[in-house]
Amino acid sequence: MTTTTCSCGTHEAHEVARRRTADNKGVILWSDGLVTGAIGIGIKGIGAARSAYERAKDVEAGWLAIGEVELYDLAEVAGLVRAARRAVRQPSLQPRDYMRAVMSGVTYQAIKGGRVIRHARSCACGACRP
Repeated sequence: MTTTTCSCGTHEAHEVARRRTADNKGVILWSDGLVTGAIGIGIKGIGAARSAYERAKDVEAGWLAIGEVELYDLAEVAGLVRAARRAVRQPSLQPRDYMRAVMSGVTYQAIKGGRVIRHARSCACGACRP
């Protein structure tokens, strides 16, 4: 797949980071934002971006996820990448905080004045109910 130019000057998709999960499985981040297993085979539940804008966001999300991948098992990596992709598209919060909240089961609600209130999904207050 031909992608936009990487910071190294290469146009082709190539490995940019390699990490291990908590259960010692290899995970690779590619220059086009794709996160795969140790031998480059895709992880179920993680798709590839189609547009240049989505690829740029996926690269940002990939770096966010790869920085946290050591804390999760391979079975949780797809959820981690999805949370990271959601986080980089949230304009109101810090992406790492949002990703960690999604992975821990906490929801964030932005309110007036730029403050952020944390609520658990099981919270009984009126603000948390859908």
